[in-house]
Amino acid sequence: MGRRPPRAATDGREHPAPCATASACNGFLPWVALGLAGADGWGRPLRYSVTPAYTEANIAPARAVADKRVSLRDGDGAPRALVGQGPCSLASPCSPAVILSTGRQGPGVDALGIAQAGDFAGRTDELANFHGDSDFILRSRSDDPRAAGGPYDDLVTWVPLQQLYLKLNAVGALR
Repeated sequence: MGRRPPRAATDGREHPAPCATASACNGFLPWVALGLAGADGWGRPLRYSVTPAYTEANIAPARAVADKRVSLRDGDGAPRALVGQGPCSLASPCSPAVILSTGRQGPGVDALGIAQAGDFAGRTDELANFHGDSDFILRSRSDDPRAAGGPYDDLVTWVPLQQLYLKLNAVGALR
């Protein structure tokens, strides 16, 4: 089963119930449940977005549609699909989960739960990542306000669907 986001940044424990909606499945990485450090290099909690179907016990691959897409920007600044092409479906799979560091400029709280001001002025790609339910943008770090999507220092990674299925099958968590 996929891990559910915890209720608070400082908690780190997986939320006990499956999430019913995409927005309820966005939050912080359940770092305690995963046995990981929960903060990035700037001391900010890692953010996490997981497909609701992957927060239930015994996932049914024949019905669970992973819904996380990751795009790059091409040389002209236009978005280009990296993970997930068009609408996500069983035939055209996307990722079940995305992990995000909001970088040095990101808003939110630090690992101790202290509010951190963030500046999204001109940072449209970072704003999209912070509020993203299903679509995320991965690109090179840039301080250039003229770059497509503005300055950027987020770090984005995703869970490959087939890799997740292999691991879940190994522990008997697939139906």
